[in-house]
Amino acid sequence: MSLWNVPDAQTQEMMVLFYRYWLEEGMELSEAFRAAQGRCGSGMGSIIIGRLSFWSNN
Repeated sequence: MSLWNVPDAQTQEMMVLFYRYWLEEGMELSEAFRAAQGRCGSGMGSIIIGRLSFWSNN
């Protein structure tokens, strides 16, 4: 459940990246989250978000 209306596929992709960076690659929690956001926001990987407002309250 989310308080924001975000697409399920993009949210899943970001969370998969986050947990991969955090658990498999050993990044710090905040570093892993920023890396996942950056990868999704820059259009790298299988999704292109293009706007950080997807992940904010705007």
